[in-house]
Amino acid sequence: MRWLEGMPFAYLHLSQGWRATSFARAAEEASVLVRTAYQYAPAQGREPFAALLAMACGRPLAEFDAGLVRLAQLLARPPTDLAV
Repeated sequence: MRWLEGMPFAYLHLSQGWRATSFARAAEEASVLVRTAYQYAPAQGREPFAALLAMACGRPLAEFDAGLVRLAQLLARPPTDLAV
């Protein structure tokens, strides 16, 4: 995970086997909302292979922690059926 001091979001770098859109869809199915990093990448910039996490999401800390656990579980189990 990477972030800039003072910014209310962090990039969660995806493990091999994930595509950003597939990860965002799987996270939503696990009741965790993330955005793909390409949605915020500059038009001429290099898009990070990551999901964007809001750190100022207004959720209780226990709920936020539980969401991070679900994301870690997803990262540990990338899909095996994605086309290359």
